Amino acid sequence: LVDTAAWISAELGRAPASRVARAVLAKRAMAATTT
Repeated sequence: LVDTAAWISAELGRAPASRVARAVLAKRAMAATTT
C-alpha cells in the first residue's frame, strides 16, 4: 500500500499526504543510503 501511495505521489509530483507513508518511505531511504 505504501508503494502504491509513493507511486501515485510521484506521478502527481508531490509528497505523500499520509504521515505513515512518509515515515515508511523515509525509513526505506535511510536504510538504502546506509547499506
